[in-house]
Amino acid sequence: MTFDELVDGTLEEIGYAPSTASSEVIARIKRRVNEWHRRLLAQPGHSRFLKDTFSVTFASVSGTAVYGLPASVGRINGIYEDTNDVKLEQRSLAWLRTNDSGLSASGTPEAYIPLGISAVRAQPADASALYARNVLDFLKLIINKEGALHVDMEDDIVAACLMTQGGEVKRK
Repeated sequence: MTFDELVDGTLEEIGYAPSTASSEVIARIKRRVNEWHRRLLAQPGHSRFLKDTFSVTFASVSGTAVYGLPASVGRINGIYEDTNDVKLEQRSLAWLRTNDSGLSASGTPEAYIPLGISAVRAQPADASALYARNVLDFLKLIINKEGALHVDMEDDIVAACLMTQGGEVKRK
């Protein structure tokens, strides 16, 4: 959110259309926003937001063209390719269409193109949590309400997971 968006949103919240508010009202809101900004930055641990000095690290994957960054990233100051210690140049979609319209470039990246903000699916906290949830969901299929093992061969998932039955190998 930019400063202007914050001011416009505040004007709308208090019943003003941003285009019709007097300069005095806008100035008062800007002073108030700046005052709260200073108060927030004075809180322990918040000064790091002043200059956006923290780093986000992620691994690039061959063939992956789009990457998501955490919502906490408010601005990209630069992207570096660590293997060759190269700072990538920020470019535009127009540049990409002119220089690599078929998206066929490969090798070491030289540039990045910020595409803006878009919603992404939430990722599981970690692989262990995902695995544990899957095991629990499977156990619910093979353990009945009384807590006894009940292998329902009519259930497609249970039948597909069954390796042996009655001494006979079902899947190899």
